[in-house]
Amino acid sequence: MSAIRSLYRFLRRLARSLLRVWRILSTSYAHERIVDQSNKSHGQLPKVVTLMSFYNHWDYAEKAINSYYRSLDGKYDYHLIVLDDCSPDVEPQTIAKGMSKFDSYMYIRFKKNRGLTRSWNYGLDEAIHRLRADYVVIANDDIIIPNGAIGRLIDGLRMQGSDSIIGPLSNGPGDHAETQDIRNYLPDYAPSDKAQDIEQISQRVSPNAVVKVESVNGFFWAGRSKVFLRNTFRHFIPRRFYFDPVNVNYENEIEFQRRLRKLRPRVKLMVAANVFIFHYKDVSQESLERGRIPDEWVFRSKPL
Repeated sequence: MSAIRSLYRFLRRLARSLLRVWRILSTSYAHERIVDQSNKSHGQLPKVVTLMSFYNHWDYAEKAINSYYRSLDGKYDYHLIVLDDCSPDVEPQTIAKGMSKFDSYMYIRFKKNRGLTRSWNYGLDEAIHRLRADYVVIANDDIIIPNGAIGRLIDGLRMQGSDSIIGPLSNGPGDHAETQDIRNYLPDYAPSDKAQDIEQISQRVSPNAVVKVESVNGFFWAGRSKVFLRNTFRHFIPRRFYFDPVNVNYENEIEFQRRLRKLRPRVKLMVAANVFIFHYKDVSQESLERGRIPDEWVFRSKPL
């Protein structure tokens, strides 16, 4: 009986490894760099690059991008990479026009829809190796960022040392991240996406508290570039994979954090209790479930 179990476990690991290799070889990274305004730099300040991937729902993504630029302070050298996973509901010219008033950003549109993990892997490579980011923030497209929130998040990260991942409080942190729920700190919280209400909540949260947690939700999180570089998959092709391509849309940040803790047991997963991010949540969930390519796409697709 034990021999059968051992054989089953071996075959399961082998199947997962083969699936990972298949996904790596069959994932298209063909894209257009529609706009590149990323060459502007602000002195010797540490560079913080935010990745924002979206699929459809440009109206929400535009809100998120506008709030991103309103939130910036003078603490860091901020840059934004917008990753469009081949959205059929909006023309790239519309997006480029909507972003033309901003600077220090890249807008990249993939030619084929291949899921969130592909976007994150490519965006991290751009942030770390092209822009030379010191810190990387990974953000959903259905959020509103209050003033100064990214700066405070990076402040909290810097206080915790190099091997740390950090996230904010939120009204919609996800099922596996209850410790990030704003109601733990403000029981009377009433959800509102009005800018003045979000700013008021942001002012009411704890001033400097950083709390250790078991996991950080992927809707908005940050780490030093070195943390991502130390936790890549090793493959026989040049492109780096920070997130397991087996997880096309879901569980990508959870798998990453588990792998990171296994490789580096002293890593800290933290929540900055002085940072609040409003999260629509259902919007990004719908884009994954309704339009974005499903996790099992590889079984129905020919290699590209």
